[in-house]
Parts: sequence; C-alpha cells; structure tokens
Amino acid sequence: MVECEYVNGKPFYDQDWCPYDDIYIDFTIQYTQLMLGYVIKKGIFSSFPYNLPPYHLFPTLGLKTKALRDEMIRRGIDTSDVDSEIPKDILDSLNSYRVEDMTKEQQLVSALFNSFMSMSRYGLKMKEHTFPDFENIHISQNLISICSISEGFIVSCLSYLMLKDTTYIGSYYSKNQIEKDINEVIDKAVFDLTKGSFVKNLETIENALNISVGLEKKWKDKLQDLFLIRNLYVHNNGVVNSHFSKMSNNYKNANQGSKLLLNESEVEDMLDTLTDTMYLFYKTTSLTCLNKEEKQLVKGATPMVYA
Repeated sequence: MVECEYVNGKPFYDQDWCPYDDIYIDFTIQYTQLMLGYVIKKGIFSSFPYNLPPYHLFPTLGLKTKALRDEMIRRGIDTSDVDSEIPKDILDSLNSYRVEDMTKEQQLVSALFNSFMSMSRYGLKMKEHTFPDFENIHISQNLISICSISEGFIVSCLSYLMLKDTTYIGSYYSKNQIEKDINEVIDKAVFDLTKGSFVKNLETIENALNISVGLEKKWKDKLQDLFLIRNLYVHNNGVVNSHFSKMSNNYKNANQGSKLLLNESEVEDMLDTLTDTMYLFYKTTSLTCLNKEEKQLVKGATPMVYA
C-alpha cells in the first residue's frame, strides 16, 4: 500500500477544513453523484420505450389515451380524429385499462415512463403514439443540474468571501448600509456580480476580487456553449433559435427550429471544463483572498475513466 500524504502531521484527508473548503467539498460531492448517475445510466435509454414488449407498455399508453379521450368527451369535443389513429381492438378495450389491474412489472414501467415524461417539456406536447428521445432527456437533465450546482457554488463562495472581507463588496455600498444589514448588502452585491451570462460573470468577479482564474479562450468558448445549451433546454425546450446560433461557438450550423440533439462526448468534455473551472476558482480565491497555502487545499477532481 502507498502511504497517504501528510500535511502538518495529519493525513491529508483529515485536515481542519475551513467553511470555505466545505463549500467546495459539498460541490464535489454533488457533482460526483450526478456524474456517477450519468455514467451508470449512459446508453440504456437509447431505445426506451421501443425496446419494451407491448405487454409492458400498453397499459401505460392505454391509461393516457383513455384520460385524454374521456376529457375530450367531457368537453364535448369530437374524438373521431383520435379514434381513427387507434386500432379498433385497442379502442374497444380502453375501459379495461386500470392501474389496479396492472402487474408489478407494468406498474414499474409505467412509473419509469411517467418519470421521464415529467422531467421534460416533451411530455406536454407529444401525441400519445410518439415518444421523445429519452437518452437526450437524460443527458440534458444532468447538464442542467451540474450547471445549476456550479452557479450555486460561485454564489456561496462570493457570499463567504464578502462576509470575511467587506472590501470585496464594492465601493457603491456605504459603510452605514454595510453596518445596518451586512447580509442584505452581500445578497445585492452577489446578485449584481452573477446576473449576466456565466463567462461574463466570471470576468466581472475576477475584477471585483482582483484575481485571475486564468481561463484560456477555448475554455471560455466551451463554457459559453454549455450554458447556452442549458438555457436552450430550460427556456426553449431544446429547440434551436437564432440567438443560440448567433451566440454559440461550435453550434452555429445547428438547424434552427429543430431540437438540439446532444452528443455524449461533447457534453462530458464541456462538463469537465466546467468542473475544472470551479476548482481553479476555489484554488485561486483560497490562495489570494484567504491567504491559504496550496498544501492546505482540497484536491481537485480528476477525470473519471470507465470502460
């Protein structure tokens, strides 16, 4: 066995971490959990639900179709268009689809199907006989979540640093305001520094804290694309628009009006860039703003290698 590294007489993993270190540790744990789920589930939804036997899926679709058709009838809407797309034997058996009559396996499939549907706005617009790309949903949800915890990490770091040293708050807040309600002032200052795009925010924060994270242009380009994709899925259901095409670096040729299908390796590369950036931010602010030594820092994440 290899002896672990010691710092000031203590094993590296048993340091007296300060609350700022805990912020980074918490981010790393959340990121790792998300990426483990991403890797473990990767690929298995590429055929879902087409790879399911009709026995498993029909009750779920039958229940959805019955609910839709019953609501149309309740509202006095003609169901002939819907009925024409449903085979007669299935139409005649719609009333037999009930949750209590489903087997345990059918209920599990139904729960999985409904879970994925609820994760995406696809579910609000699709017809009952079509299915979204569940693999794309899985990738986009992980992308959205990791972007969100990264933004939360930056906000938590800023709040801590400003509370530790009020000179970082900025000259536009008076001494009286700071003394009256320091937390309110910090909230406003953090909001001012994080209300723009992610890359622009980092540059603004660097100026405010008088630090240099040292990101290369290619890193900034990847981060810009990553958060544009996040915003596209959150605000436009993943459908490419003119703003996305204009602002992105590597997706200018994406078809406007069509859903952006995500490439796993490209997404992983962008997420790795994001998490490496978060470590650089933690390291730079720790050394510069908190006067810590590098040997006292939590180690950064290393790429996960899997078969």
